[in-house]
Amino acid sequence: MEDKSYFVGFDFGTTNSLAAVFNGQETKVVPSAQGGVLTPSVVRISGKGNVLVGQRAARYLDLDPENTHREFKRLLGTLHAIDFPAAELSKSAQELVAEVLKCLCLDVEREFGFSPAQAVITVPALFEVPQSRGIIEAARLAGLNKVELLQEPVAAALAAGWSDENLREKWLVYDLGGGTFDVSLLETQEGRLRVIDHDGDNFLGGRDMDRAVLDYVCQWLAQEEGLHLELSNPDHAQALKALARAAEEVKIELSQVSESFLCLPRPLTLDGEEYLVEVPLSQDQVGQLVQPVIQKTMDITLRLLGRNGLVTQDIQKVVLVGGPTRMPALKSFLANTFDAVADHDHNAMTLVAQGAALYAAMSNLPALSQPVTQQPHANRLWLNHPAMSADPHPFVIGRVAESLADEHPHQVQFTCGDWSSELAEFDEEGLFQVQLHLTKRGINDFKLRLLDPRGKELLCSPARITIIYGLSLSDPPLSRTIGVALADGSVQTYLERGVPLPVKRTFVHKSIGLIEAGNAESVLKIPIVQGEFDHAHLCRLVGSLQIRGDQLEENLQPGSSLEFSLSCDRGGVLMASVFLPSQNRVFEEVAQLVIAKADPDTIGEMVASLSNRIQKLQTQAFAENDKRNIEHLMQSENAIAGVLNDLSRLRSGDEDAGQRAIRTLIETEGQLFEMETASKLTAFQDQNELEIHNANSWVSHFGSLPEQKMFQQALVALEKAEAQKDHAGLARQMKIIRKLANVSYYRHPESWFWDFEHLAAKVDEATDLRKAHDLVKKGRLLWEKGDLENLKPIVNDLAVLLPRHTESVRSYDSGIR
Repeated sequence: MEDKSYFVGFDFGTTNSLAAVFNGQETKVVPSAQGGVLTPSVVRISGKGNVLVGQRAARYLDLDPENTHREFKRLLGTLHAIDFPAAELSKSAQELVAEVLKCLCLDVEREFGFSPAQAVITVPALFEVPQSRGIIEAARLAGLNKVELLQEPVAAALAAGWSDENLREKWLVYDLGGGTFDVSLLETQEGRLRVIDHDGDNFLGGRDMDRAVLDYVCQWLAQEEGLHLELSNPDHAQALKALARAAEEVKIELSQVSESFLCLPRPLTLDGEEYLVEVPLSQDQVGQLVQPVIQKTMDITLRLLGRNGLVTQDIQKVVLVGGPTRMPALKSFLANTFDAVADHDHNAMTLVAQGAALYAAMSNLPALSQPVTQQPHANRLWLNHPAMSADPHPFVIGRVAESLADEHPHQVQFTCGDWSSELAEFDEEGLFQVQLHLTKRGINDFKLRLLDPRGKELLCSPARITIIYGLSLSDPPLSRTIGVALADGSVQTYLERGVPLPVKRTFVHKSIGLIEAGNAESVLKIPIVQGEFDHAHLCRLVGSLQIRGDQLEENLQPGSSLEFSLSCDRGGVLMASVFLPSQNRVFEEVAQLVIAKADPDTIGEMVASLSNRIQKLQTQAFAENDKRNIEHLMQSENAIAGVLNDLSRLRSGDEDAGQRAIRTLIETEGQLFEMETASKLTAFQDQNELEIHNANSWVSHFGSLPEQKMFQQALVALEKAEAQKDHAGLARQMKIIRKLANVSYYRHPESWFWDFEHLAAKVDEATDLRKAHDLVKKGRLLWEKGDLENLKPIVNDLAVLLPRHTESVRSYDSGIR
């Protein structure tokens, strides 16, 4: 292998996967040993335990379907086991992904002479925390020592922007893959790519188009051949899988030709009868069948634009990514929607992998880690410079971190080819700054010259640095809000959607129960949730940091302080920790960072419950002629119908359909909850008016001028939300009003005494009666003395001991407030 750096990017897809390598000048898509550049994301394990991956495995999808599996990307992070009965083995999705990554690493080794130890792997923009953890675990199993994750549309944008210097202003990446859909809004200014916002659906892709074609084919076979196939019948599962693969093949074929047939290589045998399958299909027919999927992607795209105050005419260019974007029906739809003609200047199938390789260079993550050799008597330098820069004249800043030479450094110079920088002197604090010159679109390898006061050259480490001239990337935004579920069922938001990554936040909480030292069954749970709602049960549980009694040397008392921290890196990988000041201990073990397995009975119960709520809300909406709610409830009904379809597929063994059903039910419940909350707000309007009246009194007497102004703005917004029947807006403005009233209330000198009396009256409801009575006794003595400052912590500690009568299921059994 040549003595230069290579950077590797992997695009692991639902249907196909591939690798790309960047050598500092250009990206090259790595050809597969099995032909072409795409490796099917398929794994087979034979009865002898031999593993086949890619095209070789795909040949067995029809011949040995029970021991050959694909489309396991959407199962990452779940507890679902994938069975290979011939070998009597069960594998997780992570283990199967690892086999595909191993295959890609072998392709890189065959083509370039090295097996990568470090790489960038792309993930959907809306991948949940357990799924991201799953892909990192798969990379570890594949032998990769270090990986960074990058959102797929960002990778595509990076590759498109790298090769197109004319991109300006606002543009879109429309990424429709086999199993996921992502759309990102971006802008490029002065060589810097910024991700403004993104949206998408982790359960929407080419596979859903295949299902639409399959549903039509099943109807045709029932009408024309008398062959009745049922999704919920396990005996029909293999026949349906064969038809689904044929549906995918004919869909792809009809992107190039106007008419064809869906055919199977051999007759279907069902209930002792054979059926020869040849179903005629046209390009127009398939276009109509997949129209609902296309419309869903457009609804998400328009939602993204609307959220950012834009319309389709504001978009300069649309970059298409993913195999389904080659469909004529989709290309036509997008061309009619956007003034900017949908872009196919780039290879829609390879753009993401190329962007991943570029990002590896930008992150200074070479495929082979280069150990720094420290020379004896060399000056160790600390240097700060970009790995990749759009500015042809970037600065490098440095200082001597450790001087091991007899003479202290005096000047420094950088050279690259025939170019040399000016000699820069160290300032009084030992710092220097040098402006460099980069060659366009290439690797710039600079050698360092370190000189003493007499001009003698000194040894230094590092002795060279590398900077690539190219498009730079601003910090990507977080795609979903992440927070912690509290014991009262609310959510403490830590990381808001849209916040630039990386990010870290810390908040102080109080424990609500006694954790007994030495008792492994005594556990304090801190549930981590992902979603946009203020109520924990409407968000997705993605992890739980737990403190067990057997980890403690002394009891953790109720009301103990906990400093909880959440951080998220640029790839969306989440880290959590909690510090107990009372015991000077830090806990970092996050448990349950998996998505629960879909249970058909639970889903059925949720469907029945939500259907009843929809009917009640529909009755109310029609009675009030609330057209907005009527429309929203029709959408909810359609969502429930989709869940019932997925439930049938789940009962026949399709875990992916079950996960999609759960996600749809959570979203639907959130929408219904907002409607019901707004209905209650309207029903108790008199109570709201009384609350607003009291709040106005507190804010006007004790609020600051900015708070009083904010209060008036909230009142105006509240009236507007009521007029528009904006359910979320009503709840949001009432929340602001309550917060302002609360802040003003505690400025009254008697407020803490009032709170103490209120809590003391409920002392017999405390979780720790002895401690609560002691606090009340101390509080009364402080009250008599008028000692407000020492009474405040008594009130806070007493509040922690009193229950709030909430359902633990709605707080995911949280042990903190």
